Amino acid sequence: MRHTWFKRVALGVAAALVASACAGTPTSPSQAPATQAAASGAAAFKYPTEQITLTMFGSDEQPSNDLEKKWAAEYHALHPNVTIDPQLTPLGPAFDKLTVQLPANSGPDLFTVYEPWIETFYQGGWLAPAIPEAFGVKDQKGIQDLYVPKSLDAMTRNGTVYLLPFSQPSWGLLINNKKFTAAGLSLQTDIPKTWDQVAALQSKLKK
Repeated sequence: MRHTWFKRVALGVAAALVASACAGTPTSPSQAPATQAAASGAAAFKYPTEQITLTMFGSDEQPSNDLEKKWAAEYHALHPNVTIDPQLTPLGPAFDKLTVQLPANSGPDLFTVYEPWIETFYQGGWLAPAIPEAFGVKDQKGIQDLYVPKSLDAMTRNGTVYLLPFSQPSWGLLINNKKFTAAGLSLQTDIPKTWDQVAALQSKLKK
């Protein structure tokens, strides 16, 4: 029954959790895109009424873990029959555990998939398709339209969404001050602010 429930419930849960994440500072799952879209007249998602416990391989970092617990509690407040158990799981060991447990029809109901893992998990048949009705829309395109254009491309296969963005990393650019200034560049005026500006510095920085 684990995977039956996963297909029916887990992505509905993920819709609410991820919607909170994408909204910035979480307030309540009532602000989820699914709720907003439901007003458009799409068929309502029918949640099971049985008592359900979902395990989730959650983040072992802060503040992510506290946020996951907060979202799980907020979802439980909306659906008292559903309990989500976020377990502290470092990303590296999670891959080893998932690739052993999922083929054996065990493992968590909800989990994070690092982008380079997506194709492996898709080919293994370990991902359930997103359910449009859980988002308050009629089809897969409706799900994609709720997000920034192209942001779900890596998570979509043959027009079907299998994963949802949970966070967006902000990468840092480190500059070697000594080499930067030795190339005749100023730390006050020449620090690049866009990737185009980074590319424009190539000819000055390479030997």
